[in-house]
Amino acid sequence: MKSAKTYSNFSKIATLFLLLATGGCTKDDLSTGDIQLPAGTYPMEFTIGKDSFMESSSQETSKSCATRSTADGDWADEPTIAVKVNNELKKYQIEAGDDITQATLAVSPEEEAPFYWQSREDVIVSAWYPYTETDGKLDDELPPVVVEADQSTDENFAASDYISALEQPVQFQNPTLQFTHRTARITINLNSNVPTTGAIVRLTNLSSSDNNPSEIIAHQRAENVYEALVAPQTLEGNTLTIEIDMPNQPIYRMPVYEPIILQAGDEYTCDIQFTQDFAHTDDNTFIVYSYEGLLAWCRYLEASTELAPCILGADIVCPTVPDGESNWIPTQRLKIADMPYQMDFIDNMFDGNGHSISGMTIISDEEYVGMFQVNWGEIRNLRLENVKIVAPNAKYVGGIVGRNKLYVDNCSVSGTINGQEYVGGIVGENVGEVRRCTMSATVQGQNYVGGIVGKNNGYTEDSHASGTVSGNKNVGGIAGSTDVFNLPEEDRMKNDNGDEYIPDSFILGNYSLANISGQENVGGVVGIGMAEIIACYAQGNVTGQNGVGGVAGTLQIGGLNACYHFGAVSGADGSTGGVVGTNIVSGTITACYWNGTVTGGKGIGSGSGTATEVDGTNVNWDDTIIDMNNVINTGNWRYFSTGVNTPPILIKN
Repeated sequence: MKSAKTYSNFSKIATLFLLLATGGCTKDDLSTGDIQLPAGTYPMEFTIGKDSFMESSSQETSKSCATRSTADGDWADEPTIAVKVNNELKKYQIEAGDDITQATLAVSPEEEAPFYWQSREDVIVSAWYPYTETDGKLDDELPPVVVEADQSTDENFAASDYISALEQPVQFQNPTLQFTHRTARITINLNSNVPTTGAIVRLTNLSSSDNNPSEIIAHQRAENVYEALVAPQTLEGNTLTIEIDMPNQPIYRMPVYEPIILQAGDEYTCDIQFTQDFAHTDDNTFIVYSYEGLLAWCRYLEASTELAPCILGADIVCPTVPDGESNWIPTQRLKIADMPYQMDFIDNMFDGNGHSISGMTIISDEEYVGMFQVNWGEIRNLRLENVKIVAPNAKYVGGIVGRNKLYVDNCSVSGTINGQEYVGGIVGENVGEVRRCTMSATVQGQNYVGGIVGKNNGYTEDSHASGTVSGNKNVGGIAGSTDVFNLPEEDRMKNDNGDEYIPDSFILGNYSLANISGQENVGGVVGIGMAEIIACYAQGNVTGQNGVGGVAGTLQIGGLNACYHFGAVSGADGSTGGVVGTNIVSGTITACYWNGTVTGGKGIGSGSGTATEVDGTNVNWDDTIIDMNNVINTGNWRYFSTGVNTPPILIKN
């Protein structure tokens, strides 16, 4: 009966339409004593009663099926209906008011004349929609209820909506008809942990008697709300099944366990709570929605030699476990088994899709520890929240991955990470590329400990660290060390053309707000630098013994370009500096600055090179911005002022 997608209950109709007679006289012209009326003077017109469609069910089922009154609710299509008075049939047209939930009935233009009032006495009226005709004449009987199998379109849903007002006494002064539905309505509310956009909802195993379909595709009323009109019927328990079919996902089926009596005019509302662990698409991609789904993906990787990319479809919470127990065994690697050299880098990936995994706990004595042990593909857009990694004997430990050999992009980690050697908030050892990552955790280790990367033999850019980083030797806010590219032949990768992938080895555009502590080679950005460090800064306190620097604890080779430190630095006399603690051999220092208390030294503790103190008098921060930006010639990075005489920030154009 309608094409709109929004429905309201006819019990909400507040007013009735006033009717005007089509003849020259009105009912107000009559004297109160008149019983008989002049023939052909007062045409019959009707209002739709405000109490139409008010029947309701008292039935409930154990599967949370609630009941409420049926609500058709709008007359926008203005259908033609059959009206019967004194065994005569005519077509009447529904005329919607300004409010389409209110309407009147007047004779259809197809008829030569309406019914007329002959007296003031009540008349018995019947009306129904739809109607049937034989040889151009209206049939005297109501058509059987036969609904459409596909009610997903507005047109088919409207065609399934049967209404009637049967043998009702109608008053001359108040010609109102009360309509009821001849169908029952089933409304389905979806409550899901997965997106239901584009879902097809079916009702299956319905009674197929009287030519009615046994399966109906429901009509979408609103977001996550679907409805179907069905012929009245009684269904035994475990008969009706509701199916939810979503793109690229398995069909979800929910049987209704209790018997249901579907009566005309009733609406049965079913609230469906369902979860889905994962979807396995035709291109061998896993879309994961739960912790169990994540485990299923890992089991698939262990058993298959095929690429199996994974995309998170929801935030995932790992189960709580007792102290000393794990809820996650590090995934061995993103790779194709037995094919470390030639592979499809782009398809071999884990995409967090902006979602989080929280509460991951790893207690391990393995060599490679992290959510992933070794990454040969791409890990991106992932947030690990409140992670706990305890691996005091592990050599490669990172929040995201123990050892990265290709790409880690746009990932973040919070929580605590504890390892022995090559320990990083994001990556333990990097021989690939780490970009746009953020760490806000407590990171602890013995040797090569960094806020982002424990040991960097690759490329790290646009990453930020906060929290605390502590260790014994080679400790830094971004990286424990940064080294020249020196990857063993067996670890090097080639594409299908045989071209070798060799990343650049330097650190660019990173900053650390973490507090750093250690013994030897301790720096705000890197513990020990053996490659290029460009446009990086630190604004945390740095504490150590030998080789302690605001930017680099020890600079061996390579260089520092356009870097600064703002904060306190404390270490032994002679090997502590605001920028570099010790410059051993041939490291170059260009346009680097420091500001803060340096206990045990000045800009550079020992070795060659110069660094400038920002004292606010001879040199202020505005001076440093000009100088540092003049020497940055990689990656479109620039320093920008944050206020008058305050340390600048880095922004990539």
